[in-house]
Amino acid sequence: MRVDISTHVLREQDNIYVVRPGEDYWLFDHFRRSNRIFLDFPDLDLDPLEELPEDKEMRLQVVRSLAIRDWHDNDNFGPRPADDTSDFEGQDYRQRLGRYIGAIRKLRELPEGTVIVVPGEGYFGEVLIGKLVGLPHMHSWQAIYDGEPMLARRVKWFRSKQRGTFSDLMRDRLSRPDPVMLLDRSLRKEVVAAGFDQYIFAGTFSARINTEEDDFNTLNEYYIQSFLNYITGVLIAAEQGVENQVPYAEAINYLREHPERAMELKLNINSRGFQRIIDHTVAPLATVALLTAGIAYGADLGNVDLAQAIQIVNSAAPNDDCTIEVAQRVESARELMMLDDWEQQCRQLHDVEEATGLSTEMGVEDDEA
Repeated sequence: MRVDISTHVLREQDNIYVVRPGEDYWLFDHFRRSNRIFLDFPDLDLDPLEELPEDKEMRLQVVRSLAIRDWHDNDNFGPRPADDTSDFEGQDYRQRLGRYIGAIRKLRELPEGTVIVVPGEGYFGEVLIGKLVGLPHMHSWQAIYDGEPMLARRVKWFRSKQRGTFSDLMRDRLSRPDPVMLLDRSLRKEVVAAGFDQYIFAGTFSARINTEEDDFNTLNEYYIQSFLNYITGVLIAAEQGVENQVPYAEAINYLREHPERAMELKLNINSRGFQRIIDHTVAPLATVALLTAGIAYGADLGNVDLAQAIQIVNSAAPNDDCTIEVAQRVESARELMMLDDWEQQCRQLHDVEEATGLSTEMGVEDDEA
C-alpha cells in the first residue's frame, strides 16, 4: 500500500510575499479565476525570461505603462500614448518609479514554489494563499486593458480565508499599498496554517482529518481519538526500544505515562468539519498516514494485513527528508501493533466513515489495484 502524505514543507528561511491585486483590489477576481498574479502595468516591452532593461529605459517603460493605464481608465479618450519610450523623456522623475521597478523585478525573479498571499477588499473580503508555478510570462486577457500584455506568474491556489479572521498585525500588512511586499517573518506561520491543510514549518507538523456529514456524535469522536491515541502510544513504545507487540491497553498506558506527547487538537465539527492535529514531531503525519490506511482497510476487512508494507511518499515535497522519518515511524508502529487491535481500529474507522464521511488529505493506492 502506498500512502501519499501530501504535506507542504516550508523552511523557516523561505520567504512569503503579499501581492496587491491593483488599486482598490480591482484585479482580485481575475487573479483567482485565471490562477495568475501580475502587476498593474500594461504593455511593458519585456522578455520575461531575460534581465530587465537598464534603469533609465525601465523607468521610461513604467512611465509609458502608467500613461497607457490612465488612457484605458479614461475609456480610451484621445490618442493612445506613444509606443516610443523616448517620447516620455523628462517624465521619469516620479518618486514611486523605483518601487514599481523593484516590484516588477521581484515578481520576475521569485522562485517557483514561493508562497503568495493576495488580499481581497474589506474586513470580510477573502485572502488567497497559493504557490507560484512555472516561469514568468506575458499574460493578456481582453477584459483587462483590451488585451494589453502584462508580466505574470501562474499560481496554484490552495485555500482562502476571510481577512477579518487574521491577526491585527496581519490585517495591517494586507492593507499596505506596496505592489509586492515581503511578509514579516513573525507572520509567516499564520499564513502557512491558514493556507495549507497539512504542513511542516518552523518545527510544527500538522495533519488534517475531515468529516462531511452534519451528524457527528461522541461515539464518532471517540473512535477517531481512540485510533490517534493508540498509534501515539505505540510510537512512544517504539521510541523506548520496545520489541514485543504492544496491546491497545498497554499503548494507552504509554501515552498516559507521557502526557506531554499527546498531540494538540483543533476541532471544527461543522459540515464540512475537520480536525487539525499538531505536534513538534512527525507524529501527526505518521498517525494520520496509518489512519488513512485504516480507512482503506476498513472498507474491506478481509484485506487487513499488518504484514503488508506501507510505502510513504509525499507528492507536495518529493525529496524532503521528513518523508523518510514519517516512513520510519509508520514502519515501527506497524511492527508493534497487534493484528486484533489493528482490525478493531479499522472496523471503528469504517463505522465513522459510513456515518460521517471520514477522510483525510492523504491519498492511498494499493499496488495490487
